[in-house]
Amino acid sequence: YDVASLHVGWYSDWGTSLNALRPGGIEYVQLIRVPEGRISLPLDELGARINANPGYLWIIGNEPECIWQDNCTPEQYATVYHQLYWFIKGRDPTAQVAIGGVVQPTPLRLKWLGQVLEYYQVTYGAAMPVDVWNIHNQILQELQGSWGCEIPRGLTETSGQLYGINDNDNISIFKQHVEGFRVWMRDRGQREKPLIISEYGVLFPPEYGYTVERVNAFMDASFDYLLTAWDAGTGYGADEDRLVQRWLWYSLNDQPWNPSTGRGFNGGLFDYRYPIYPGVPTLIGINFRRYTNALIG
Repeated sequence: YDVASLHVGWYSDWGTSLNALRPGGIEYVQLIRVPEGRISLPLDELGARINANPGYLWIIGNEPECIWQDNCTPEQYATVYHQLYWFIKGRDPTAQVAIGGVVQPTPLRLKWLGQVLEYYQVTYGAAMPVDVWNIHNQILQELQGSWGCEIPRGLTETSGQLYGINDNDNISIFKQHVEGFRVWMRDRGQREKPLIISEYGVLFPPEYGYTVERVNAFMDASFDYLLTAWDAGTGYGADEDRLVQRWLWYSLNDQPWNPSTGRGFNGGLFDYRYPIYPGVPTLIGINFRRYTNALIG
């Protein structure tokens, strides 16, 4: 795909790579899956990838609390994070390590994350080392046995934030999540760390009311906010007190929702059916390109 036309700076494919594609010099972020607290690839293979990519950012897990993703209890995640953090740093002290992004920083998921930190402190006698804080900001219902992102693994609650389908692009909730997480970071002495959002977007299809125009409006509003949001009491001092340092839109090329297969999501920037360069941008991709072109003037 002609990603150069989008002026993107970084990307993730939810995996690791020895020699990732980096068209135009864009950054590739390594992500190690940790299903149920297990490291998803052999350590010798992982070590080779660390050695070959000094100074990279490594994310530990993908939505580690979510039963549909890495499905870790707080104890499992703290344990595997400890193993991987020191394995990576032992191979490459210049590497940056980020915590896996929870689906959304709601009170329920911050409770899960708090239990991770507590278990780490008790077990290893030190605060959990995090170079880069990371969240996702998908806006989904938290209800046991229903659609959405369910209940974090290891918690006993049966419900949390009962967001509706119509909230998936709610910019006010989006902002509340970001600002609340920055307060959470500050209260734990983590204010002077960068915060990234490694996944967010609009997941629901046009059949649920999420037309191209509506998705593009949310993209514009969220980009406007993320570029300018700052706070003198909670922001990252090294970045002029901005709240968020980097973010990733979901997605580059996922397929649209297919009701017959139950697969696919909204928000793709390129049409997945045409993977030969330069690809075919969607109307959402054209809007992304328009926005970023305006930034660089």
